[in-house]
Amino acid sequence: MFDHQGNAAIVDEGVLLLSRDNGRSWQEIAGGKGYRYYTVNGGKTYRNDYDRIVDNPDKNNPGSIESADICPVENAFFAASGRLYVFAKCEQSTQLFSIPANESAVWYSYRFGKQTSSDSQDIPFTVRGHFAEVGKNILVDASLPQGAALMSTSDQGKTWKVFWSMKSDSRIVGLDFLDDRAGWILLGDGQILHTNDGGRSWQPFSRLPADAAGETSSIDFVNPTLGFAVGGEGLILRTDDGGLTWQRQAGGTRNFLYKVKTVNERKVWIAGGNSTILETEDGGRNWEKIDLNVNEYESPFNDIYNFTVEGGEAWIVNDKFIFKIGESSRSK
Repeated sequence: MFDHQGNAAIVDEGVLLLSRDNGRSWQEIAGGKGYRYYTVNGGKTYRNDYDRIVDNPDKNNPGSIESADICPVENAFFAASGRLYVFAKCEQSTQLFSIPANESAVWYSYRFGKQTSSDSQDIPFTVRGHFAEVGKNILVDASLPQGAALMSTSDQGKTWKVFWSMKSDSRIVGLDFLDDRAGWILLGDGQILHTNDGGRSWQPFSRLPADAAGETSSIDFVNPTLGFAVGGEGLILRTDDGGLTWQRQAGGTRNFLYKVKTVNERKVWIAGGNSTILETEDGGRNWEKIDLNVNEYESPFNDIYNFTVEGGEAWIVNDKFIFKIGESSRSK
């Protein structure tokens, strides 16, 4: 993903690459718990280690993060401000990191679920990692003991609170906003919720076809009427009426499809299992499978859970390579 300030991030399961120079150079961020660094007392640098302030061992690097201490990264999101929000998943908890565009500014980290410190109380819900920016709020979906929820921050990730919740046996598997008012939630049981007030209230809107419910993993709208959903067994669905009705499309694969991202009304990208990348340039009437030739590389990957789209090109990363589809290029 790219913003308009020269910042870029590419994410796949367990890997986050961050660039501050339009992709010319990349820094890998991966690994267990997070720290935030900041400067107080006339320039002396301290580290916030889960509410314990300790001296920063790296006096010359405020605003950095110790890559060995972050849980595996699963998703990231650039806000309009250039701040990067990162979702990481641990064995018994989940983490949110807020990384500023200015490397010397404050980093924030927040852990949900089981806490690592014996004097910290467990937070009885976990974040799922679908982000959206709505007005001054950054939203992310979460699972509560009683159902599904959206968490929000309006202070750059320093604090998070429940923005909206509902009782449900299904978790959120897809979240998408077109603007500061209109948005969709896809639940794991196939139910679709819709909002016209920026996510403060949601109404049951429709359901996916019965044979697709429980199989979907991602949803994305390009305008108020046209959207796509994908999932297991090569499932591709298209709606032309804002999600009221859905039609199947043939993508030519039975692999699980994890992520769909729309570029415009004609161009759509899908990523999935067994290195599957699908592209359409006619709104889904025809899908082309893109061959990454991953078996030619020393460290291939099988499943693609996430990817980035910028300027009509798709960017995919693993721990060895960056693939850019749209032009023949690959960077180590």
